[in-house]
Amino acid sequence: MAGAERLIFELVSFARANHIEPVIFILNNYAIEYYDVIFRDMNVKVIRSRIGSIKGLRNPANMIRTFYWNFILKNRINRLYASVQVIGLYNVQKIYKLIIHGDRVFWHVTNSAQYLDSIYPFPDALFANPCDTIICINPYQVDEIYSQYGLENIRAKLKVFKLFTVNYDTAHSS
Repeated sequence: MAGAERLIFELVSFARANHIEPVIFILNNYAIEYYDVIFRDMNVKVIRSRIGSIKGLRNPANMIRTFYWNFILKNRINRLYASVQVIGLYNVQKIYKLIIHGDRVFWHVTNSAQYLDSIYPFPDALFANPCDTIICINPYQVDEIYSQYGLENIRAKLKVFKLFTVNYDTAHSS
């Protein structure tokens, strides 16, 4: 298990150890993955749905699920969830305006070297809300953000968090 899946595993492990009931929402991917079994064994609900348009969906169940979750995310999220955490600024830019919540945490999991000309493709608006927290997984990301977007334009709180602190049983990786 690596990358975003590993980060989700760490967050879920922390949540469960602190008597928090996390829910995992996987955006635009209906395929069951190997890690679904791991999270099921941890008694964590995994939801798969699309946000936004139902254009292109053929399965009526997926259409209904999309309508339902669009409604929940637009209208009820503050009542149902204490916080919203989104993995990857590439996902944040897709849902930024849709998810209005008082406690949004965005996990930044890439480096600028992964993008064309080493420039992040994220809009400035992702960094403009002082109520948002952006957690970087290494200090280089903070430097890259300040360098590209300018210190004066970053209103969100930037923090660094070391990953991979939870032991993972490789027997689950089958």
